[in-house]
Amino acid sequence: MHLNRQIITELKQLMEEEFPILIRTFIDDSYLRLDRLIMCVSQKNYEEIRREAHSFKGSSSNMGAVTLTELCLELEHLSAKTKLDHSEFNFIMLQNMMDKINSELKAVAEELQTHLE
Repeated sequence: MHLNRQIITELKQLMEEEFPILIRTFIDDSYLRLDRLIMCVSQKNYEEIRREAHSFKGSSSNMGAVTLTELCLELEHLSAKTKLDHSEFNFIMLQNMMDKINSELKAVAEELQTHLE
């Protein structure tokens, strides 16, 4: 399960006819965030990776995307730790994490689309 059903139900009730717009905005915004994260990774910009991951974590949490939230939290902590201890960033690990985030985002987007029908 990629989404917390209770949060989705509450969002549907709260947003009513605006719920489909919320879903489309979240999906579009999430892919933009993923692109920014990939760019920050290529630039080894740990602070921006942390910021983007933190922001992505918040929006994912608000939409009930549980696993995506956890992956963003993990990325946020990894980038903060790397910056603090000046260790070499494990790019293979990071690339794997980005692949997981991308896969999870696709799954979340597909599951959210079913709520538009």
